[in-house]
Amino acid sequence: MRVDAEGGSVIERLGWDAMTRYHETPGLYVVVGRAGRGIWMTVVPKRLLATHDVELLGAVLDSRLRRG
Repeated sequence: MRVDAEGGSVIERLGWDAMTRYHETPGLYVVVGRAGRGIWMTVVPKRLLATHDVELLGAVLDSRLRRG
């Protein structure tokens, strides 16, 4: 989500092609990408996911992105 010129928030959907890499820590997944001329990142705390969802998300990220 970003803030527009009037101070309102704008939600943008990004495809896999906008995501360039990801980082993993014991408690987080951090996905990094580019949109236009900007760089963005999304942080996903593993504690918010069920155990099998943490493993599934890790497998999807491994198959689609490179580790950074």
